[in-house]
Amino acid sequence: MTTLLRRTAAVLLASTALLLPARAQAASPAPDPDQCVPPAGASATGPVRIALDWSAAPVAPGSTPSLGIRVTNTGDVPTAASTLVVVHLPAPNSISAPAGTDLTLFGTGGSYTVPAGLAPGATSGTVLTLDVHAEDPPNTTQHCDVTSFTGDDHATVPYDVVTGDPVVALGISTYGPVSAAPGATVNFGVVEHNAGPSNAYRGTTAITMTAPEHTRWTAPLPYGCTADPARSRLSCDYQGSPLVWRDEAQWPNLTLDPGVEPGTVLGGGELTIANPWDCGGVHRTPFGVTVTPPAQP
Repeated sequence: MTTLLRRTAAVLLASTALLLPARAQAASPAPDPDQCVPPAGASATGPVRIALDWSAAPVAPGSTPSLGIRVTNTGDVPTAASTLVVVHLPAPNSISAPAGTDLTLFGTGGSYTVPAGLAPGATSGTVLTLDVHAEDPPNTTQHCDVTSFTGDDHATVPYDVVTGDPVVALGISTYGPVSAAPGATVNFGVVEHNAGPSNAYRGTTAITMTAPEHTRWTAPLPYGCTADPARSRLSCDYQGSPLVWRDEAQWPNLTLDPGVEPGTVLGGGELTIANPWDCGGVHRTPFGVTVTPPAQP
């Protein structure tokens, strides 16, 4: 009985093996959506090939370069299966596609499908937009790839995302009109703005605040600021990467001389901001203080 059972089991195992698809054991591995590790070079196992329209020039952190992807059928017959195109890019960046492209996003990229029936010699082209994160480190090279899957066949093309120098566009202004009575102290907001596109960079950001005529800066001074002996000018230096925000505020205190005339505007105030990565140089914004009537007892 034992011998008969062993023979029966062997026949069943052999029959099952014959039913398995011949290429099932050699199917191409699916990409790992949590990693971005391209192969050493381009590769392809079938007639469907991909090519990239991608500039090797460095891009500033925060920019949005275009990535063109061309899927071509180099075979003699139309594609019998749809082609899944998987785009990897370094986190935390993202991609977007034009209307009509069914782009599915995952942790480090996205994918879309080219329908079956791509004719011999025909090419399906798609232009994606890479959203390079504004906080990506400048002057670095990150490696990724684009891979297509058509049935059991696949093709891969690696590409590099090279970040160049950061680019920032700074500005500075008061939150609104500044006003105070003779002899009074007004606490008001000074907002520093970075329009980007980058916001992770090195280098000192220098801010100055010049008090209008007949006024002086008084304690407490904003963080990182020092006053000249006459308290007519504040100098504020911020090291490292201070403008990782889009808007940041300081709240200085400005005291008016007691003898100023209500109804007048004290001019001559100025705010400046500069950073080595801002090609616009020093940005200057004038401001004044409107003198209001003293508070009634």
